[in-house]
Amino acid sequence: MSRFYPNKFVASLAITALTVTAGLTPAVAMANEAQVKSTYNVQSTQSLINTLTRLGGYDRYGTAVQIADYGWQSASTAVLAPSGDLNMVDALASSSLAKAVDGPVLLADQDSVPSDTMKELEKLGVKKVYLVSGTAVISAKVESDLSAVGIQAVRIGGYDRYETAVNIAKEIQTIKPFQEVVVTNAYANVDAISIAPIAAAKGIPVLLVNKDSVPTVVSDFIKSSGINKTYVIGGTAVVSDSVKDTLPNAARLGGYDRFDTNTEVLKKFENLIIGGSMFFANGNDTSLIDSLTGAPMAAKLGGAIVLSNKETVPDGTKGYIQTNIALKNPVVLGGTAVISDSAIQSLGYAQPGQSDILDGAVELSTPNATFRDKTVNGNLLVNAEGVTLQNIRIKGTLFLDPGKDGSATLDDVQATRIVVLSGADRSIYLKETKADSLVVSSSSDVHVVAETGTILGSTLIQSTAAVESKSGANVGSLVAQPQREASINVQLQGTFSNDVSLSGSVRLTAADGAVIPTVKVTGATTPDSIQLAGQFSSVTINDNSSITVLSGKIDKLETKGTSEIVVKSGAEVTVLSSATGSTKVSGGGTVNGKTTTDTPTEPGDIPVVSDGSGTSRDTDREVIQKTEQPLVTGTVRAGDTMISGTAEAGATVSVKRSGTEIGAATTDGNTGDYTVTLIDGVILAKDEVLSITAVAPGKTESNVSSITVVEAQTTQPTVMGTV
Repeated sequence: MSRFYPNKFVASLAITALTVTAGLTPAVAMANEAQVKSTYNVQSTQSLINTLTRLGGYDRYGTAVQIADYGWQSASTAVLAPSGDLNMVDALASSSLAKAVDGPVLLADQDSVPSDTMKELEKLGVKKVYLVSGTAVISAKVESDLSAVGIQAVRIGGYDRYETAVNIAKEIQTIKPFQEVVVTNAYANVDAISIAPIAAAKGIPVLLVNKDSVPTVVSDFIKSSGINKTYVIGGTAVVSDSVKDTLPNAARLGGYDRFDTNTEVLKKFENLIIGGSMFFANGNDTSLIDSLTGAPMAAKLGGAIVLSNKETVPDGTKGYIQTNIALKNPVVLGGTAVISDSAIQSLGYAQPGQSDILDGAVELSTPNATFRDKTVNGNLLVNAEGVTLQNIRIKGTLFLDPGKDGSATLDDVQATRIVVLSGADRSIYLKETKADSLVVSSSSDVHVVAETGTILGSTLIQSTAAVESKSGANVGSLVAQPQREASINVQLQGTFSNDVSLSGSVRLTAADGAVIPTVKVTGATTPDSIQLAGQFSSVTINDNSSITVLSGKIDKLETKGTSEIVVKSGAEVTVLSSATGSTKVSGGGTVNGKTTTDTPTEPGDIPVVSDGSGTSRDTDREVIQKTEQPLVTGTVRAGDTMISGTAEAGATVSVKRSGTEIGAATTDGNTGDYTVTLIDGVILAKDEVLSITAVAPGKTESNVSSITVVEAQTTQPTVMGTV
């Protein structure tokens, strides 16, 4: 089961089982239990949800207390926010601070701490409270009341809501630095509710603006903090394009209404909330107060807030959940007067019946069974040990959750996305399987084996795992990046056709005989963040990251910023080159033929070695003269006429099929972006393998990027007019 399912948090799903046979014939009793079962229990994951977890008190204070009780057994620090509707945004802006200190958000009145709130503070053992409002909203008397019971009050309010949000951001900055921010309208509380748990999970603040202007206190903070990414929440009716354009590297997440905006937020961060809990909140203005304290708890438990009406979940939200969310543990924020049981139960779909086409989300829960020859129009959750899927087409996400000792085998399976939530060693087998993406976000140490005929557009590893690519399988571009702050161990086995990217805290091991083109490192603030063990032909550090080489050898290591390279005794970096000359090495291992010291020092001059012809050559220059391997953006599909990506600025990119060039283009001289238009008459077919290379002026040809063409995607239908 997912790592986010503590016992008191699991919401029981009482679902009627339907038996479907592989051949649509009556089930036959097995004489030998060792045989694979031919029948399967098919359940709609979103059907007939009879038991929900509901967190709702007699009033808003009681609801906040229930949420705090549910998410924390103890907490040394908490946030105390104003209870009034007019100041709700202060509580939402403080969600990231609450997550940073691992404490709940509770509510206070202007001149007092309600008795329920005070009892909860004492029950949790809180010793420090942040007051996230000025004295006009939470008075000095509240500070005195807290002090009288031994609780330290720290006020970080401001002159107005804009300055309060900035002061909260500054406090978060002292706990953990960030380079991204969320921006939303200061009076659009519902948009802040959608993004607050996501911002809290990412450890970034929520800042407030007006529709057509950015307050000076906000713009000054953004400029002084080195922010390089901004998420603008809501459409142009709440934050105009003129405001968005003034923000660094801004991306808008907004829809035609609050529910659509909420869904767009879920889509954008779907990999961040995989395996987490969905908290349903009423999205109407009169009911928002019941959900505002839920954001830090949703972040703590790895989930998100889903907005609903009282009696029904909007159709767009239903469709997204049906296709992309394994709804195993729904939680409602507020009482039945806020959201009815039937609203969440309405997510259920009719039992699919004994048909080759199954509509709605489906759960498979029979151990050691085979499920074959079906099309699922929704997500498919495998929630049992030893399941085999054969000839299955899934127009949504396939979730694999067989348990920490479980396994699953996929044979001729196609899905939009495959997500591994659990599994054992060498437990997830992919044969003749195709998907746009594979995400490994497992609660246990899992081993995924990609075998003959498996083609994946990309692979994202978010948890400790081993990934094996064998017999010509292609797992696409591979990224290892922890879903949360914890470090992960990743082992790669077999042959990989595309580069591997590392970010965050990752220990990467190349197994004996593993073939990995290039390892690219970003976002590692200390040498211990990224650790490498094994044989690597090429490693590139694209920013100021630092790494540790634990064992084995790196043939070529290139740095492009200020980096520290720790090479442990017995490990080796054959050739180290630096574009800036600011790299320092240490650790006792060998770099450029020299033994490093324990104290970080400059690597010194690159040694000159003989090429065997009696002529000396500069090995560093040889590394620099090879063009970087080009990258392809997105998935190449049958029928596509253009291929886009990035390569070295000014390089010529060539696309070949069976050795024949079918298109070429020159990259942008500044960004390195390219778009290759295929020669007239060239039609890409499914499963064709394309070779993409680049040659920069004065350099040799790059390594080959191999891309496998996947099947064409049906164009999404458009609804005209009003339904």
